[in-house]
Amino acid sequence: MSNYMLYPENYHELGASFVTQYYHFMQVDRNSVDTFYHPQARMTYEGQEIVGKDKIAEKFRSLPANTIQIVTTSVDVHPCENSILILVCGQLKCDEDPILPFCEMFFLRKFGNCFLISDSMFRLSLHNF
Repeated sequence: MSNYMLYPENYHELGASFVTQYYHFMQVDRNSVDTFYHPQARMTYEGQEIVGKDKIAEKFRSLPANTIQIVTTSVDVHPCENSILILVCGQLKCDEDPILPFCEMFFLRKFGNCFLISDSMFRLSLHNF
């Protein structure tokens, strides 16, 4: 059996659909974003490591912004064995704060019939000169 059989054949569509849904929920119902995460998921948010779906949900609830607007400028999707790696670059606007660039990585693993986030990393793309 070829290892290529283990790659999701429609990984581009799965990745694009995931990104659309995930950022939609981040903007309209941040409290529901944890449904995208596996119970033992790991996230690094601005250098802070967070372990577990419940702790990740707690982090999202603790963000001080009332409104979030997200525009993706690029989405790269790469197939892995029974998994999908996604890199998103975009712009983020919270409340009346200035627009900030960001990068976010998602590693989606197949659990049963669905893909869930097992690992993610988020970082604002700020430069200090």
